[in-house]
Amino acid sequence: MFTVLMLLAATLIGLLLYRHGLSSSSIMMVYLLSILLVSVTTSQRWYSGVSSVIILFLFNYFFVQPRFSLKVYESGYPVSFFVMFLTAMITGTLANRLKRNAQQSAETAFRTRIISETDQLLAKASTREEIMTICARQSSSLRGSRYCPFSRPSCFCWSRAFSSPGSVPARRICSRGKASCVSGCPGS
Repeated sequence: MFTVLMLLAATLIGLLLYRHGLSSSSIMMVYLLSILLVSVTTSQRWYSGVSSVIILFLFNYFFVQPRFSLKVYESGYPVSFFVMFLTAMITGTLANRLKRNAQQSAETAFRTRIISETDQLLAKASTREEIMTICARQSSSLRGSRYCPFSRPSCFCWSRAFSSPGSVPARRICSRGKASCVSGCPGS
């Protein structure tokens, strides 16, 4: 829906620019800006590819003589269309890659913060139970799962840390190194 709104807005702005006598290259820049915005704000890469094709038809229909048809009489326009399509695809791909890199950087920063906190907490721990509790809490934070202490002080469990998607069996890890599945954390 956002993609359609962006293309509609770009077309309306293009019609306004055309009415004021601006060149077709200015209108192309408006369409390229809309492709960049679509690429940055949508989650799928194919949105920018489909939008690139649609802007060619919109530009041809509204701004190329004869207007309001998909015919092209000038010989230079097919080359312009091809260059415009390639430019839209490249900028869309680069915008998507930039967004993906930003997400990966945020995830890396989160992991680094958790590891640094773990290092500091482990340096302060003095007993085996403290070490195991710290490791369990930090591991569940890293995985995004919920940590809950088990009823015995030498054991703890994770609700999702070791489960497959769609199931929520908890796993109990005892200080003796043995692992056994339990139905869930007490009190949950």
